[in-house]
Amino acid sequence: MSREGFSRLLEKLWSGTAAEGPAERMAFTLLIGLGAAYGVVQAMRARAYERGWLNGWRAPCPVVSIGNLAAGGTGKTPLTLWLAQRSLALGFSPAIVSRGYRQGSRRPVTVVSDGRGTRLDPPEAADEAALLARRLPGVPVLTAPRRPLGMARAVAEFHADLLLLDDGFQHLPARRDLDLVLLDGNDPLGNGRVLPGGPLREFPSALRRADGLILTRVASPEAGEEAKRRLHALFPDKPVMLCQHRWTGWRRLGAGADGGNGEGAPFEGAALAFCGLARPEEFRRSLEARGVPLVGWIPLPDHHDYRREEVAAWSRQARSLGARGLICTEKDVVKLDPSWSDLPIHYPLLDLAFFEEPRWLLQRLQALAEANLRS
Repeated sequence: MSREGFSRLLEKLWSGTAAEGPAERMAFTLLIGLGAAYGVVQAMRARAYERGWLNGWRAPCPVVSIGNLAAGGTGKTPLTLWLAQRSLALGFSPAIVSRGYRQGSRRPVTVVSDGRGTRLDPPEAADEAALLARRLPGVPVLTAPRRPLGMARAVAEFHADLLLLDDGFQHLPARRDLDLVLLDGNDPLGNGRVLPGGPLREFPSALRRADGLILTRVASPEAGEEAKRRLHALFPDKPVMLCQHRWTGWRRLGAGADGGNGEGAPFEGAALAFCGLARPEEFRRSLEARGVPLVGWIPLPDHHDYRREEVAAWSRQARSLGARGLICTEKDVVKLDPSWSDLPIHYPLLDLAFFEEPRWLLQRLQALAEANLRS
């Protein structure tokens, strides 16, 4: 079976579409069984850490984990950005530590940003880490497959007194003081099954070890409240917060930090859009909802590695169709160079916006800050 065929099979299974024929039913049964077995292994691993049978590592400062239950993007990077900004306002000297998914560097610890101006870009650096380093120039950003190594270096070398552990929910060796889990507000638990039988990394019961749940991509307060009620029925003791991702302006690649051109359309005329995301169609719908006319649309695999030749070809294609520029996401742009395109490349800035002030979360951050002062 081709990769495209397998992807279509997973899409049918995860969406609840009935299998067609005995071969597909057998494949569904196998995938569901594999997922159940994987979920049991994950549950046993979590129990081993909970009971102390496996040892975790405790950092000498507070640790806030940002993670998710489902595979694919749920907006961890915008929340990490939000938390870094809030912690700076509270007087912390935070650092961000992540795994460094699909980065070129093979070092045990990679310093993507030292918080003082030195920055590493893709392909050596991971996409999300490079994005955070650009948006947070005063915050150290490190990646490490073994997260405790990166956490220890952030404290020892950069004197961090708060560690933000990006994509940390399943990384149980790193002890944390606050465990936040993001869920898609449109479909928080999917079909309830574990990979590959469903989109979840663990059984839904794993959310019991989370401190707070954050529903992202919430279309409206009413839709968010309905999803919130469903989660509270399963986890009545967990605070649930509602948020969405908002476009706060536009930037042009190569224009520098002050090269934005404000709200609204990034330029007059049509554009060719492309992106490499887990859910690329969401970006296209966002562009269409904002009235950006598209002459072309190129969805790419998540974490796509861009080449000069392909971007130049898209630029020529866009120009031949009368476009005035190219559009991609902020995550894509960290791997692009403005010289690759004859047309300007624009991208929207994406930030997190809660529907209501997240009092519980702000209080927990304030408590960590006060504890830090006393220690």
